[in-house]
Amino acid sequence: MDTSFLCEEKEEMKEDTLKLLTGYCAEYKHLQALISRTKEEVKKYEHQLQGLARVKIPALLNSACLSEIKLKSGEKVEVEEKLHASIANKNTQAAYKSMVDAEGGDEAAEEKIKGLFKENLIVNDVTEELKQYLLEQGSTYDLKKTIHWSTLNSYCKSRLGEGKDIPENISVFQYQETQIK
Repeated sequence: MDTSFLCEEKEEMKEDTLKLLTGYCAEYKHLQALISRTKEEVKKYEHQLQGLARVKIPALLNSACLSEIKLKSGEKVEVEEKLHASIANKNTQAAYKSMVDAEGGDEAAEEKIKGLFKENLIVNDVTEELKQYLLEQGSTYDLKKTIHWSTLNSYCKSRLGEGKDIPENISVFQYQETQIK
């Protein structure tokens, strides 16, 4: 916030005030550098934690055909199957069609998949009233389909649980995640 308007005339800074300002600036730069180093260190620790949670601990439990175990310390170690699915924006229409086809390609499949997606009317830089007027006048428009990530994840988990393939144009990342309670 510029408060210079409160001063009638600019004055030279006194020597002791200038020294104080110089000290504050040095402390500012020091803290900035410290935060930057700390963020890099935290990233390194997060990467190590992810290696334990997604690779090392699940591998040990999997080798014993376990998904959970209670330790002598009383802690419960669980390994859960996780899935993250996504559709690239450019592939939304193709993924929609692939999903309909994967569900049988008939009217019931179309209704099932249509229920998972939201349709958004795309008209840029106009008010709601103008959009309504344009629609009433029969103007052409784009209708964009979108699906929420959690809905897509649930859909993909369901298909995999039923032993079915994931439709084309959907990217799926499956992994195991450790929880210690």
